[in-house]
Amino acid sequence: MKRNLFRRSLSVVLALLVTFGMTSTVFAGKQTKGEVILDTPGKIYVGGREQVLLDAEQTSEKNGPWITDMKVSDPSIVKIQDQNTYSCYLKGLKPGSVVLTVNYTYKGQKDSMSATVKVKTVPQCFRSLKVNGKKAKFDKDPFIIYKKTKNAKTVKIKAKLAPGWKVKSVRAAAVKSMNATKEYKVKVPKTPLKKGKKIRFAKKYKVMMVQIKLQNKTTGKKFNYYVQFYRNKPIIIN
Repeated sequence: MKRNLFRRSLSVVLALLVTFGMTSTVFAGKQTKGEVILDTPGKIYVGGREQVLLDAEQTSEKNGPWITDMKVSDPSIVKIQDQNTYSCYLKGLKPGSVVLTVNYTYKGQKDSMSATVKVKTVPQCFRSLKVNGKKAKFDKDPFIIYKKTKNAKTVKIKAKLAPGWKVKSVRAAAVKSMNATKEYKVKVPKTPLKKGKKIRFAKKYKVMMVQIKLQNKTTGKKFNYYVQFYRNKPIIIN
């Protein structure tokens, strides 16, 4: 039986992320050796974190597979975080490419697998950004801003885009409790970013996620940015 990718205590995470297609790391790189599978992101953005997972078709407490050690060829490019016996997170530090090596045991035998992981720079899509009237930036995470909104019934996001970018869509969804498994779509006014129009954040909701989908006018490439409004505690993604 394969390991659960969502070892999180708060089901509200899944309720919101399913809405926006953010249910897990996109495992672009997959290495296999016999029955063992090493899933890697293939690509990380500077400042971002992505998961690595060691798996097998049949896992057990006795057989594993269990990670014994892991390393990257250049720790100045990628940092290994939150390592345990079956997974870890990789944080992108600067642009470049590294080889990730994972040593493990499976059915009593020692072995290893390697995969290449690239780190890319986050595109400069925003010329300016304000959340609830205050300057904001994607500093702790390259694609998510967390904003505490204790009692307000409405929130605002005002943005000016960098040349060459356009808003593809703005969507919002919210949950009523920290144990929720159901999300509720929130109506967003037309062109909400240009004038910072109000988005309703009803008091019955504990967390609301606003997705801003941007597209490059020349390449057509799309990027999703998120602002998470929360009453008491944020739901940290990754």
